[in-house]
Amino acid sequence: MLSWITPLLVLSILILISTSLLKFLVHPASSYELALTETNFKFPQVWRTNIAVDQQLPKGIIATGEFIYNQDVNGIAYYNANLPVQFSQFAGNDTRARWNAPSNPNRLNAKIPNAVTLSNQAVGYSWVASFSLERPFTNGLFLKAAYSYGESKNTVDPGSIASGTWFGNPITSDPNNPALAMSSNFMGHRVFRYCVLL
Repeated sequence: MLSWITPLLVLSILILISTSLLKFLVHPASSYELALTETNFKFPQVWRTNIAVDQQLPKGIIATGEFIYNQDVNGIAYYNANLPVQFSQFAGNDTRARWNAPSNPNRLNAKIPNAVTLSNQAVGYSWVASFSLERPFTNGLFLKAAYSYGESKNTVDPGSIASGTWFGNPITSDPNNPALAMSSNFMGHRVFRYCVLL
């Protein structure tokens, strides 16, 4: 009895798929978005340099200084391949680029709102400098205080969805050529101290 159900089910699924495909071919989507990757794209790489010094000071105090520097070798970048060059500029004090001209659409292909493309760049960097003092005691008491300052700059904070990252990138000029700016990983000033009794 079950032997005829399986072929019938497969036939029904095939008819449903072919009907849907036929509708798509006869009436294609009025618009669609693309998420592209450049053919020469390389997975992200970072050059990291680190130097640190520990120094025993009088009265059992240990001083530590450290500097870390990171530089993008193959950083992440996005651009909208369907965005034409700017049409004009705003007038007055605000001379930023402008893309909304009535006679010229702001897309190269009107059916594609966005063609966000993943590519590489090597402009992002970050650095952190830190200094700490610590004092272990023989009775199990441990004291430590530290100060750190760091900066992180890039043109985009990459996310999991290309279009979301491209649209969410705060810029003041050409969205396809964002300027180097503070990253969301910008550390700033950090101070901490703690006391532990073991």
